[in-house]
Amino acid sequence: MLKKINIKGLFILIAFAMGSSNAQNVPPEGMVIKMEPVGMKIAQAFVTKEMLQAYKKQLVQRVITAKPQYQGQEAKILTWLESSFNQRDYLFYFGQAIGRKFTAAEENEIVAFLSTPVGQKFIKESNFISKESARIAAALVQKNLPTLVDFMKNDDSDTKVK
Repeated sequence: MLKKINIKGLFILIAFAMGSSNAQNVPPEGMVIKMEPVGMKIAQAFVTKEMLQAYKKQLVQRVITAKPQYQGQEAKILTWLESSFNQRDYLFYFGQAIGRKFTAAEENEIVAFLSTPVGQKFIKESNFISKESARIAAALVQKNLPTLVDFMKNDDSDTKVK
């Protein structure tokens, strides 16, 4: 009976100790632990300082569009972005978005590729690739824009946007 109590007591002590050590890993009230999402490594490998600066310039234009009263104060908005744009949060949420499309194994392969000289060139040229893609798509739409009026007049219910 004594041996059973000691063994039982030992299990209780171990369970208590494990529970206590786990309690130390709980964040303070109101804080949330952010687990690194699949995709985070891709975001960290892909996003460069130059890219972030280009994004911030684009964000300045979005702010001006949303708040036209700040027109002419672009430098001040950029300064505000420099202090308020949290790069760690950006990378976390961007990584989360990427992780919805790739597995952890695929992420490792992508990061390995991005670490090669060709991968580094791809990262460097990605802004150009993105701009060219948008420019070509816009040019094709612009070329066909004159046909839009007739298309919109067409009463065929299958071609109408729902």
